[in-house]
Amino acid sequence: MEHMERADVILVQPKTGFLDYASKRLPLGIMSIAGMLREHGYSIKIIDQRIDSRGWKKKLEHYVSQKPLFVGISSMTGTQIHHALKAAKVIRTTDPKVPIVWGGVHPSLMTMQTVEHPLVDVVVVGEGEVPCLELANAYKEGKDISEVKSICYKTSEGQVKLTEGSPPNDLKILPPLPYDLVDFDKYASIDFTGKFERSVSFETSRGCPWRCGFCYINSFYESNWNVFSPEVVVERITELVQKYNVKSVYFTDDEMAIDTRRFEKIVDGLLDANLDINWGTQGIRIDTMERIMKNHPTLLDKMYRSGNKQ
Repeated sequence: MEHMERADVILVQPKTGFLDYASKRLPLGIMSIAGMLREHGYSIKIIDQRIDSRGWKKKLEHYVSQKPLFVGISSMTGTQIHHALKAAKVIRTTDPKVPIVWGGVHPSLMTMQTVEHPLVDVVVVGEGEVPCLELANAYKEGKDISEVKSICYKTSEGQVKLTEGSPPNDLKILPPLPYDLVDFDKYASIDFTGKFERSVSFETSRGCPWRCGFCYINSFYESNWNVFSPEVVVERITELVQKYNVKSVYFTDDEMAIDTRRFEKIVDGLLDANLDINWGTQGIRIDTMERIMKNHPTLLDKMYRSGNKQ
């Protein structure tokens, strides 16, 4: 086994099933939590079942045996829960005293159902950066976690407690993602170059103000939309291109162009940076495209010239 030092917090990205065969995207959610924790002095280990399909269990056993403050597991609805439970069972078997903290879309939307499972001690409801930092502080200082906002947990008597919710994150407080905590070469996103060159997923905003009935965002983000500034977006993409030779960027925002003026500033920034990349988005609403064509007549052309060939 490779040399492995102790970590204060372990974060686990479970397999997602058949989607893993299409591409293994960076685990942006737990990476953002890792960045926040490390910014405040905690050592972090990310274990990704998708990347280390044969060795993840041994590594998890090792790090749990070192008595971390807690282990966090992220999960969507579907087969990812099955793989997340496998990780939780390893944690519980290795050291029953290590708290198992679940987060992500499914635990946030199905909070009570999730927390009732014997392999769940705490559920983080919604965005995880601030609650996970507060949990780490509480566990480190031996304090009661009842003061931590946006969590649901079981007491030592088995009672379920839901704490007060916290407001949406101000993304300006979030540190840059700690890409050094993952093996960058083993990840890929949607490649818009057509040449199978290095690609990366990237988030410029969170949430969406619209209230589509089919979408989870109404509950998860309470229809809030929070953003990184255009300057920060372009600066961080430029760093990825320069440091990791990224050629293709997939913007994972639920709706990137809600503020069309902000969107145009990002496009202008990419053009000015002359990065020679291709990029695409998870999606832009039809009515948003109508606003772009009406109010920003040159934007579609600038999008194409900056690398958007969709």
